[in-house]
Amino acid sequence: MIIYSPPLPYKTQMGTGLTVGTKINVSGRVLATVNSHSSFTVNLCAGWDGRIKSFHFNPRFAPYDCVEPGKNKVVCNTRNGDFGWGYEVRPARFPFEIGKCFMIEIRCEHGYFDVFVDGKMCVTYKYRLPLEDIDVLEISGELDIFTIEVKGK
Repeated sequence: MIIYSPPLPYKTQMGTGLTVGTKINVSGRVLATVNSHSSFTVNLCAGWDGRIKSFHFNPRFAPYDCVEPGKNKVVCNTRNGDFGWGYEVRPARFPFEIGKCFMIEIRCEHGYFDVFVDGKMCVTYKYRLPLEDIDVLEISGELDIFTIEVKGK
């Protein structure tokens, strides 16, 4: 499945669940109009309502986050419906630049996601909910999307 230049926010069904070996590629550009209170998200959800975010990938441009103002960061997390958010995972490297193009690759491995940005490892994120329950992709925020590709299902 390949989607070209979708409008944002974007949401799509990805079949009946992800499997080990699935790759999700998102190419785009961070908007040049991004300011100090901007972010974007790529969510892998279980169910169309979006209450269960099995994987939340959220690049934040400083000082968007009031916990750590003044520092660009990527925040990864899981939201399990009414149980709320889990603990945040924050990789040390921030691979995005305002106005620049990027390629995010999310690889579904045995027990974890590996996320690469522009071919370089960004984060390994252990599954907190079953991979096979993930069937929806959501993307929103301050970016243009060129292509979305789901491979290996």
